[in-house]
This record gives sequence, structure tokens and C-alpha cells, in this order.
Amino acid sequence: MKHILAAKGAGYLVLCLLFLLRAGIPTSAQTPGPSDVNKMLNKRMDLQASNKSLKVILKLITSSTGLRFVASANQLDVTAHYSISVKDYSVTQILTELLGRQGFTWTVTGNQVVFSRSGPLVPLAPNAIAKMISGKTNVITGIVMDEKEMVLPGATVRISGTSLGGTTDETGRFSFITGQEDLVLYTTYTGYKPSETAVNAVDSIRIKLVLANNILDETVVMAYGLTTRRTNTGSIGKVSSGEISRQPVANILGVLEGRIPGLAVTPSSGVNGTSFSVQIRGRNSFANGSDPLYIIDGVPYISSKTINLLGSIAVQNFDAGGISPFNNLNKEDIESIEILKDADATAIYGSRGANGVMLITTKRGKEGKTSLQLKLNKGMGKVPGLGNLLSKDQYMAMRKEAFANDGLTANNQEGNAGYAPDLLIWDQARNRDWQKFIIGGTANITNLNLALSGGSKVFQYRLSGSFLNSTSVFPKDMNMDMPYLRGTGDASVTYLSRNKKLSFDFSGKYGKDKNQMFDGTLLGTMAPPNAPGPKDANGKLVWAENGAEYSNPIADLYRKYTIKTGNLLGSMKLGYRIVDSLNFLLSAGVNRYRDSENSQFPIIARNPDSDSASFGGATFGTQEIKSCIVEPQLDYTNTFKFGKINALIGTTWQYSSNTNIVLDGRGYTDDNKLDDLSAATAISMTGKYASKYKYAALFGRIIYNYKDRYILNLSARRDGSSRFGPGKRWSNFGSVGGAWLFSNEGFVKDNLEFLNYGKLRGSYGISGNDQIGDYRYLDTWSSNNFPGTYQNNLPMIPEALFNPNFSWERSKKIETALELGLWDNKLITTLAYFSSTNDKQIIAFRLPSQTGFMNVIKNEGVIVKNTGWEFDMTAEVLKRYHFSWRMNANITFPKNTLVAFPDLDNYTIALYYSVGYPLNVLKLYHSTGVDKTDGLYKFEEVNKDGKLDYQDYRNVGNLDPRFYGGIGNTFQYKGLRLDVFMTLRKQTIPNYFYAAFFNLMSPGTLANQSRWVLDRWQHPGDETQVQRYVSNNVINGQSQSYQIWYSNAVYENNFFLKVKNISLSYSLDPKLIKKMKLSGLRCYLQGQNLFTLTNYKGLDPETPYYFSLPTLRIVTVGLELVL
Repeated sequence: MKHILAAKGAGYLVLCLLFLLRAGIPTSAQTPGPSDVNKMLNKRMDLQASNKSLKVILKLITSSTGLRFVASANQLDVTAHYSISVKDYSVTQILTELLGRQGFTWTVTGNQVVFSRSGPLVPLAPNAIAKMISGKTNVITGIVMDEKEMVLPGATVRISGTSLGGTTDETGRFSFITGQEDLVLYTTYTGYKPSETAVNAVDSIRIKLVLANNILDETVVMAYGLTTRRTNTGSIGKVSSGEISRQPVANILGVLEGRIPGLAVTPSSGVNGTSFSVQIRGRNSFANGSDPLYIIDGVPYISSKTINLLGSIAVQNFDAGGISPFNNLNKEDIESIEILKDADATAIYGSRGANGVMLITTKRGKEGKTSLQLKLNKGMGKVPGLGNLLSKDQYMAMRKEAFANDGLTANNQEGNAGYAPDLLIWDQARNRDWQKFIIGGTANITNLNLALSGGSKVFQYRLSGSFLNSTSVFPKDMNMDMPYLRGTGDASVTYLSRNKKLSFDFSGKYGKDKNQMFDGTLLGTMAPPNAPGPKDANGKLVWAENGAEYSNPIADLYRKYTIKTGNLLGSMKLGYRIVDSLNFLLSAGVNRYRDSENSQFPIIARNPDSDSASFGGATFGTQEIKSCIVEPQLDYTNTFKFGKINALIGTTWQYSSNTNIVLDGRGYTDDNKLDDLSAATAISMTGKYASKYKYAALFGRIIYNYKDRYILNLSARRDGSSRFGPGKRWSNFGSVGGAWLFSNEGFVKDNLEFLNYGKLRGSYGISGNDQIGDYRYLDTWSSNNFPGTYQNNLPMIPEALFNPNFSWERSKKIETALELGLWDNKLITTLAYFSSTNDKQIIAFRLPSQTGFMNVIKNEGVIVKNTGWEFDMTAEVLKRYHFSWRMNANITFPKNTLVAFPDLDNYTIALYYSVGYPLNVLKLYHSTGVDKTDGLYKFEEVNKDGKLDYQDYRNVGNLDPRFYGGIGNTFQYKGLRLDVFMTLRKQTIPNYFYAAFFNLMSPGTLANQSRWVLDRWQHPGDETQVQRYVSNNVINGQSQSYQIWYSNAVYENNFFLKVKNISLSYSLDPKLIKKMKLSGLRCYLQGQNLFTLTNYKGLDPETPYYFSLPTLRIVTVGLELVL
């Protein structure tokens, strides 16, 4: 009679080495011969064990036979308990029936029996059970799959209420023996909801798991691996493909605004292809780059905020915008974006991760039948908030009041005080809203996406393509659509051999676009309502009326600017499982970015009376950025009695180059040839640049997890960069992070039933920063700043002095955080405190002119510190029947401080910085407001010397946000879904006057104004924030515009709450879709930048410079079809 009870499946990955010696080791060292071994294996014996571990059972066999048993590192769980009772069975029979049916084989060397897995678990045959077992025993077999019937290898299946069970094999199957008849199986798999399944005797069952809504168990991409929010020791924020897809934006950076605490994303303008400012937990470097590291499928991407060489309307912003390098990426190809913030998450990237890391993972094919997804949407965009300018009557009254205030009489004599062509010369009946005329149009948007995907268990593929056509809001009736055209293609293949040893992943993507806009500003929007133009009856631009000249308000729109870009990105990962616990991975990738630019100044855009009116000009720029990276890695994962260990070691080799050239063409006589350099009569090179960057590193990481209660993460990296001089090119970085999941402690489970998840985590680490540019340690020379030539040669002038002794900027990061999940994880919150101290700052210091060099680069004792608090929460507010309401919110309170700058007062930059204040401090004149007596702005004289100059600057505020965040709500009823997302921010920003006074457009001068100026000073005693109207920017011999622009009067403390995105979608009922022989059908309505609640006196507080294009209000309607 024999009874076997498999208490745990042999699929657990456990490292164990068995030294089970029989009592009394032979004193002879002689190895048993084959005949002796056969005798041992054929020896018949009785064996009885009730609920004993496998280790004990094998030891009993060793005692009787002298055989020793050895298991490979992760094959056999010797702690599993069995019950067995047999008489007169050979050792071979016992081993066969005990372990052979579970996929194990063995080989014999000397007196050692070595076990190994030969295949998946298989059920014991019922007739074998009848012959072998005395008593009743059940065999449980089955398969675990997801909702799409894709198998889930590694899922845990156990008998509910016990520790008995096992894990599924690579085919998703499981099998084990039990003495119970009616039982419930409890199945778990990371990222899926647990399942309970009732089972009868000798059942073969199919268990389907549903994706978990619980964000704690969603897969999260981390540096060189995967994790979950539950077991992660670092600070990682995630934006999923669903969140990305629901926003009608062309640039993937635009979807991140307000989504992640600690991540500040701001658009520079509303033009197509505009750049974004991206900062993760503040500005770390005093004078060098603070941009995060971008990695797409393991390949570093261009980290610069802008990519353009030439100017355009895109750069007309307070924060100096430009063209984004991310325009060539299609958001529909993105699977997820992870933001790595603290040292634990970023230190393994060394110097490249000092400013945070953004990991972008693109979509891959999935197992299943071939499917074709089509998404088509069309929409429109408008500038919100138009119509805030003075009417013609209000404007005329303003001008007359300004002359009266200045004691002048309006006249028609150009050059005289009181010259007023708008009041006396131009057509008084003409009335045009120039703002509405120039930027009041409608942008038309068409976006088409196609994706083909599918595959088998071994091979999966995905092919996709997209086309985007987006016009502008500029006047269409003047051929100024200025469209943005983009096409992208993406292909990926994934292979996993049947024995799961060899894996291969390849992804290639190419994007090409053409962006057309103009090189100028929007000053024309503030033209007087009765200004002449824009064109005469012959279609030519008007520059004067009745002899009174005026700059044509739309002339800049004819200064055409075009940029064409092409971006190729390829990545490859080749993996091989050496043994079950040890994997080799070779990751490699390439990136090549090219662009060509053409900026035109045609004859038509020039005043005919100017000296250059007869000729046009054009500027041409070309650029190529290439990079490649290779990263071989070894990854070891195993589970022991004392916990689970994951170890990683790898190296990095990276190379990149950047070349660009800028050429000017002059003397064009035909505006139609301004895109042809050879048509110019004079050509000059105004810029040329070439650089190479080499980087190498050795990195490693160890993660220790003890029973999902205590987790420790150690990371280290040694970096080498060509941007430093010999002897300073290498440096060491590292971090330590830990987490305590106190919710898994017994005393918490017993006493705090409402607490389902609780984790304390913290980290400390050091990383570096080499975003300083190439070759800066060398003597550098330049020709760009030298006017003229010498003997027909362009002279070179010295710039920076050789200094090989400066080294890496250093960032020390600390974070502590508390994460909680309450009431069945219906409320999940995180509260985190972070601190980053950045020293060894690299700064260019000016040298005395007698040295012959302008500056020298060196490390200085400058310290910049960022601290802050982050809070985020996710809540399941309501779930009843078919209706659900989920909410998420986050907010960040950052603080930036210049902690130290030795001898700052001895440097000219002391005019702009102060120790103890943020780097973005505003050191300006302090306006005491509008004087009640004369109605002009007054300013504080700090040094009381009777004059107003730079010595009267003081700290009047800073431009850093006080706080920023986002609030999202999702409502769903059956197939109907509504998503509403809002962003919020409080920050000091430029107000309307910043642009007005910068451009010498004081209220009362020859320019229209915002209606805000109506609340001006008019009579002595008036209290107001707007000074009296003036007809001239120079008052009492001083530039009033200059003084106001360099004061806090042109800034305001602003708070805004913007409805950033609304998405309404409806998915057809699955039953109806099946009848239509489709796989999916969804229609949707999406809106972006819909409403803004703010006290800002301008068009858009996100893009506060008045003469840049604000972000557009976009509405699209679309259809998604899956075949």
C-alpha cells in the first residue's frame, strides 16, 4: 500500500543542495562501480512516511541504500511534505512514482543521484494511482490563462486555506495530487485579480484570470527590469497607454502634464511641434543641463529640450521655446511611460540619471490571432480667450487721453512729439480686430493610425503606421495654413524558443515630418484697429496710408520657416537562459536624427522704402545626431529559505556624434527661390559644429526580498565620460533603497483590518551630471563673434582656457515615503519627502581680458538644493452594478535653493542670483505701485543715492512653482466612459505688461492694449495697479518702459485650474461586436485645454508671453475599429 500527498509543487524556483548521507560514512574513498550502483537502485525496501518533507524521505532512502541525492539549483523544493507507504518496492520504482511523473529525471554518477526537470508537470495516470495507492487520492490538473486565453506561466495555484499547491509551467499548466475531494483552488498572478475556483475529484480545469484594477500589482518598468508598485523600493510614476491614447495631442510629452507628482511639464507655445520644458524634482545644475535622461526601448534618446538651429515663432516665449525632438514619435505606439525620480530608481544610470529618467516602452505584438486596428479622428483647434482687446472707440479714447496727460496736441508731423497718424491720417471708419484676424482661425486636424499584430506562443509581431495633418490658426484666405505633416512607421518582432531558453526582441521605428510656420512674432496682433492694410487691391502688402508709414501687421507671416526632420530608432534584445536562474541579455540600439531648416525673409515682407527692399534672404541649417549603445547583462534570480534574490551586472558602451552647419544666402531677386541656396548671389557660413561623445560604464544591482515584507535594493555604477579631461573621466555612483511592507506583518493584519497595504520606503544615493557639452576642458576658439576677415581669412578668437581638472557635478539624493492602501485598497495614497543636494557645480568663470581668454571652466563650491513634498492618491469612489467612479489626484510642493556660492558678490552674476534664494529668483527693481499724485510707477531706491540703477535691484520673488498637480475622474457605465482630467499650478509668471513694455508698447502709445489697462490712473488720489496713459515710452528723459520691464510690476502671482482633457467614449457591447464579426468597435469625443479658471490677465497662463501663440483648445471625434 502506498499513499503520496504532494504538499507543494516542484515548480518553485528554490536553490537547494542536498547532502543526505547514510549513517556511518564509509572510510574508503573508492567510488562505487556500476554494478554497485545498480544494486543500490534495484534494492527493494519498505518506506513509510506520514506528512514528511521530501528531504526527510530522501534521507531515509540514503540510510538504506547509501545513495546520495543532489538537486540542481532551482529544480526541487525539498521542503514540500509527502505521505507515502510502500512495501517491497525498488528505489527506482519509488523515485519514478514519487517524482518522475512530475517531470523529473535523474542521472547517476558514482553514488550520487542528480535530479533535473525534463518537462512540464504531468498528472499521475488514474490506473497507476489505483495500483499504487491504498486509499483515495485525487489528481488535479489544469491550465491558467488570461481573458484573451493567453497562458500565464509562473502563476501560483494552491488549495484555499492551505499552503499546498504549485506554480504553472511555461505552457500555463499545473498538476498535483491531493487527498481532498471537494476543494477550492486559489490562483494568483502578478498584475491580475486573484481567483477562487471550485474543483471536484480528478478535474481538468481552465482558470481564467482578469487584469487587476489594483494599481499595486500592475507591472512597472524600472531600470533594467520590471517590478510592481507593491514591491518597488524606489519612486517611479507610470502613465499607461490608455491615458496616453485618450489625449488629442501630437507630442507624447504633452500627455504628461499634471499626471505624475514631481514631474513639471510645460509647453512653450501652441504652435505645431512646439517644445516642452520637462523637469523632474527641480533644477539641479546651476549653469548646465537639468534635462532628464530619455530612454526608448533601452536606447538613450535626445535629451535636449529643443532641436532647432534657427529661430521661428516657436521660440517666441518667455522661457525660450523651440521645436521638440519628440515630434517624430507616435503616441499610439507607446505602451507606457515610467518616470524614475529618486536615487534608488535612477542611480544605476549613474551620471546620466542625475536629473531623473523617463523610460518609454513601445508596444509589442501579443499571442493570438492576427488583428487589425484602425483609429481615425478628425478635429479642430482654436485659440481660447480672444476678444480681450480694446474696441476701436476705447482705443481712440486711450490715445487722446495719453496726449492730454502728456500735455501734447496730436499732430500729423512725423518725428514731432504728438505725432498721431491713427487719429489724424488713417481711415477713421476702419475697424479691424488684428488679433482675431491673425490668430483667430481654425486649425484642422486629421490623424490616422493602423496597427497589425498577432502571433503564436513562440513568435509575435506588430506593424503600425500613422499619418497626421494639422494646419494652423493663421489666416487661411492668405494661403497661410502652415500645415504640419507627419508620418511614422513601427515594426517589432518577439521570439521565445519552445524550451524558453532563447529570446529575441527587435523594434524599429521611423518618423518623418514637415513643419511649416514663420520666423517672427505676433506683435501685429496689437496693431491699432484702424491701422492700414493688410493688402491693397493688387494683393500687395500695405506699408503706408496717406503718406503715414506703419509696419504691416502680417508681414512677419510671410517670413516662411520650414523644418523637415527624420528620425530612425532601432533596438534589439537577445537573451539566453543559461540555467533556470541565470540569464544573459545583450541589449543594443541605434538612433539617427536628421533635420533641415529653411528660414526666409522675402522681398514681399520688406518695407519698399527700406534699403534692403530689393533683395530677399534665406538661412539654411542642417543637423545630424547619431548614437549607438551596447549593454551586455547577466541577471540572476533565485529563491531561498531566507528570501528571494535578484542580482544584475552589466556594462555600457555608448557613442554619439553631433554635426550641424548654418549658411546664409543673400541677394535673392525671386521670392520663389528662397528655398534654393544656389540661387543666392552671396553665401556665408554663420555656424558650424561637430562633436563626438563617448561613454562607458560598469553597473550592478542586488535586490533582496524577504517574504514580501523586507526589501533591500543596492545599486552601483562606475561611469566614464569623454567630456572630462584625463584623470577625471571616471567616477563612482550608487544608491541604497529599502522598503518595509508592514501590512504583511501579523500584528497589523490582526489589529488593522481596514489597512490592506502599507509600506515605508526610503533611499539614499549619489549620481553625477555630465550635461556640460563636449570638449569644454580644452582650449576653445571661435570665429562666430569676430566681425570681418583678415587677408580673406576668418580669424579665430580664444574663448575658454584649458582646464583638465574639473570633474563631474554630483547629486546626493534622499527620499522617504509612506504608502497606504485602505478599505480593500479602494483608497491608495503615497506621501513622499525628497531632498537633492547638488555640489561640485561646473561653471564658466570670466577671466581678465589680459589673459586672452574669455572664461575658464571649473568646479566651484556652488551648492544647489531641491526639496519638496509629493502626495498622490487613487480612489474607487463608487462601484455599484454597472456604474463605477474612480478618482486620482496628485500635488507637489517643490523648493529650490542656492545654498552656497563662494564670493558671489565679486562676480557680475551677483546681479541675477542670491544665496538662500531659488535659482529662478527675480532680482529687479521693486515697484511700490502707481504714485497717487502723478499716476506713474514708482520704484524703491535701495541704496538711496538718488538714481535708479542695477544697484537698486532686490529679490522680489521667483519663477518656481509654489505647487503643481493634477486631478482626474473616470466615470463608467457599461460601455460608456467619461474621463475628466484637470491640471493646477500656482506660480509667479509674466503678466501682460511684460510683453508690452519689452516691446515699447506702453498703454497710450501707438498700439492696441488689453482691456486690463482700462483700470488705469486718471486723477490724483486714484489707487490702481495701472499707470496713466502715456503717448511716449520716454518720460522725463528716462525710458519708462525699461524701468517697468526690469521690475516686479510686469509679474504676477497666478493660480490656474485647467480642464486639460475630457474624453467621452462608447464601446459597443461585446455580444453585438461578435455578431458583426469584429473584435472591437469604439467611438470617442476628446477635448484638450477646454477651460481655464484663473485670474491671469492674458490669453494663457501656461504660455504667459503675450506675443507667443497660446496652447490651442482642441476638440476631436474619432472611431476605433478592430478586425
